[in-house]
Amino acid sequence: MAHSLTNNQDFNHKSKLSGKTDLFLNLFWFGFVIYTIIYTISITGHIPFRLIVMFQIVQISSMFLFLISAFMLLQIRFANNYLRITYVLYCCWQLSVVIRGFIFDVEYLKTSLLDAWFGIFIYFVPLILLFPKEIAGYKKIFNVIVILAGFYLFFDLIFIKELLYPYGGNRLAQSLVEYFSRNLSIPCGFILLTYLYHTNKKNLFSLSIVILTFLFAAVRARRSLMFMAITLLVTSYLVFYFSNRGKIMKIVFSVIMILSLGIYGAYIYTLQKSGVFGLLTSRMHEDTRSGVINNFYRDMSTTDWLIGRGVNGQYYCPGIDEGNRITTYRIVIETGYLQIILKGGLISLALLFIISIPAMIKGLFRSNNSFSKGAAIWIFWFLMNLYSSVGNAFILSYLLFWISIGICYEPGIITKTDDEIKRELL
Repeated sequence: MAHSLTNNQDFNHKSKLSGKTDLFLNLFWFGFVIYTIIYTISITGHIPFRLIVMFQIVQISSMFLFLISAFMLLQIRFANNYLRITYVLYCCWQLSVVIRGFIFDVEYLKTSLLDAWFGIFIYFVPLILLFPKEIAGYKKIFNVIVILAGFYLFFDLIFIKELLYPYGGNRLAQSLVEYFSRNLSIPCGFILLTYLYHTNKKNLFSLSIVILTFLFAAVRARRSLMFMAITLLVTSYLVFYFSNRGKIMKIVFSVIMILSLGIYGAYIYTLQKSGVFGLLTSRMHEDTRSGVINNFYRDMSTTDWLIGRGVNGQYYCPGIDEGNRITTYRIVIETGYLQIILKGGLISLALLFIISIPAMIKGLFRSNNSFSKGAAIWIFWFLMNLYSSVGNAFILSYLLFWISIGICYEPGIITKTDDEIKRELL
């Protein structure tokens, strides 16, 4: 009887964050959301000139908020010696990348701090792996995903004319689709991968956001973004399928729905391929990268391939039209793996692999719950999409990559059952 009572008490027990941890997690995510929203709206170019300084002050204030909170949340604790050694090596190497080429100039420093995609914070994202790994804390991340998705819808409504601009020459429309999606909507895929722990309302909202992302990407012919969205939908469906083996009707209806949407989409595309989807049709077989990649290969020496060119690494790539200028040297190459090599070399890429791949394997095959498996699939999805796009930026999807690594290495998480995790997340 006593043993039974103890089990019931354990079952009803729901762990809570300490007051300090709860406070600093709230401040960190609040600062991150403000930083992300200001950055995203800034790249639209629609902020009145007189308000630009005010927006920058708000962004800098939010930056200090999440930096101070992050410092207070760091815990130097590792799940095992393997992670300790590889992670410390990786962080030290990232620091060397930042030191090489860093410029002590006010304008450069401001740009580095305010640019979420190509600024300095990219190299400090891995520190989020040292945050407290408590299930109750991850609930805040799902709330952040929903908040950012809400802003995604809001920005889509504001800029709907630009987003649906029917011709390919509108660079603003292309950049809006890219930045809105990657900064705000793509993380909804993480909710779909862990759908078991969320309400139907939240799952349907996230599914709608990812589908909308795919549709806007198709209209603007952003092929890498389309691939990101469709792989999220496919992997999420596979998770749903294998997690619901006993629910035959749900599986049947899901297959019917997917087939129906596929047939309907093909029908609409056939009717509209010279209209709304004309840009995608025209770009279907267009090769926009081989010339850039060839220039990259030609310009990189053996030493560059090994250690990279540092935080400001560039490569000789003349004649690329980037809207406001024709390039001679570029600091970005639109393939994530090559971007990592450009800055930190094969050493940086190898260290990333030897940390993330074992985490993915542990999460998929050695965990007792769908939460860890969903985190492992996010790691796989992120690594897969680094082939077609630059994903390592100070955005939530990259933070989720390192958060997922921490989840998959943590024995206290991967050994929990689904019921135990549900009680702490729902």
